Amino acid sequence: MRAGRKLTVERYVDGTWSTVAETSAKGASAALTVAAARFPAWYRVRAAAHNGIASVATAPVRTTLNRRPVEIAHRAGAALGPEQTLGAMEASLTAGATAMEVDVQLTKDAVPVIVHDQTFARTTNVATVFPGREDDPVGTFTWAEVQQLDAGSWAGPQWAGEGIPSLDELLTALGGRAHLVLEVKFWPFNQGTPEERAALRDVLDAELVAGRLGELAGAGKLTVSSFNHEFLQPFAEAHPDVPVGALTFFPPSATQVAQWATWAEEIHGQFALTTWQDTTAARAAGLTTSVWTLATPDQYRVALASGAEALITDNPGLLASVLEPPAPTS
Repeated sequence: MRAGRKLTVERYVDGTWSTVAETSAKGASAALTVAAARFPAWYRVRAAAHNGIASVATAPVRTTLNRRPVEIAHRAGAALGPEQTLGAMEASLTAGATAMEVDVQLTKDAVPVIVHDQTFARTTNVATVFPGREDDPVGTFTWAEVQQLDAGSWAGPQWAGEGIPSLDELLTALGGRAHLVLEVKFWPFNQGTPEERAALRDVLDAELVAGRLGELAGAGKLTVSSFNHEFLQPFAEAHPDVPVGALTFFPPSATQVAQWATWAEEIHGQFALTTWQDTTAARAAGLTTSVWTLATPDQYRVALASGAEALITDNPGLLASVLEPPAPTS
C-alpha cells in the first residue's frame, strides 16, 4: 500500500464504529497501538478509496490489557443493593468482587458503624423511627438507636429490614472473603474535630490490636483510606504494615506525590480527572492508583485509559463486559 494513502483507525463500541484517528499507512500502526493500549475494544483499519481502488477495511481485531485492574465495590456495591449493607456486600461477592470499600463513623457511644452520609436521612427510615432527628449527625445516635433503623427499604421492598452494620458485624459477615478498603469518614468537609479524629483513631487502634480488623490486616486484606490526611498520615506512621490510600479529588502535584510517598502506598483519585500521566508519575514514586467512582461502561473506559491499578465501582462485575465486548455485527 502506498505510504501516503489515507487510513482511518476505527473502534467498535456499543454497536457503533467511530473514528479514533485519521492517518497514513505509514502512521497507522503507531496510531492503532496508542489507541488500543489504553482502551480495550474491537478495532479495524479502513483505507479510503484511492486512485480507483475501492475502500477496504481489515477484519476486526479485539484488543485487551496486559494487566487486569482490580474492581473495588464502592459502598459495598451501591448499584447492586442498598449501599453499605450486608446485602449489598453479598450481592457484590456474588458478582465476583474481590474487594470492598465502605465508610466508617462513630456513634455517640463510640461504636464504629458503616455509613457514608453525615445523617441517616437519605438511606434509612430515621424520620419515621425518630421524628425530628432526621437531620441530626450520625454521632448523636447511640448504637442501640442505630440498630432500630431500616437501611434497605428505600432501595426496594426486597431489601426491607437490612440494617446498618457495625464494623464488627461487617467483618464477621465478610469473613476474609475479600479485601477491605475502609474509608475513615469525617463531617463536615472530611475534617471533623481533633476530638472526633482522636476517638476514631483510638477505636481503630484497638480493633487492629485485638479485633477482627487486626485479623484482616494480618492476612494482608486491609487498606485504610481518607480525605483527611491529618488523620491518615499519623495512622500510617503508627501502622506501617497497613497500606493506606490518600483520597483526593484533584490530581496531586509532583510535590504532593513525593510527600505522600513517604507515608502512603496508594492514591485514590477521581476517575475523570486522573490521566495516564498521573498514574505513571504515581508509579514512578512507588505508589499505586485507585480511581472512583464508576457505574457505567463509558466510565470504565475512561478509567481504564488512565492506567489505574484499581477501579472503585458501584457496579462490580461490569469490567468483564468492557474488556470482552461482543464482536461487531457490521
